[in-house]
Amino acid sequence: MRTNSGTSGSGQGGAYDAGQISFDELTEAVSEGYTVDDSINISDPNDPTRQNMIKVAGNTVLEGWGNFDFTSMPPLFIPADHIFVIKTAAGKYAKIWLKSYYGTDGTSANITMDYIYQPDGSQKFQ
Repeated sequence: MRTNSGTSGSGQGGAYDAGQISFDELTEAVSEGYTVDDSINISDPNDPTRQNMIKVAGNTVLEGWGNFDFTSMPPLFIPADHIFVIKTAAGKYAKIWLKSYYGTDGTSANITMDYIYQPDGSQKFQ
């Protein structure tokens, strides 16, 4: 995932890991401590086993939203169950809970999330 900052863009974006707290417990975005995009490891799409990794532009904080368990076939994605604060490229704030990598029908790469976006630039989540 990218936040349009650092290596992926010229915006003011960044990500902050608030940890394993309830979504409702996070009521305000922090003022500092956001990580801008750098490079992250992803599974090589040309590797049929998806075990070889390549580096691409992305956010190292958001890279930790979960991990693949390659001991099962097909590999299973297990979310870290953390709440993240996103500072957008325009300097606004959102909180997100990336709940699942799978859709309700079990299809992969169909991310399920809860989020609240503050379009007025407020750091308070209502």
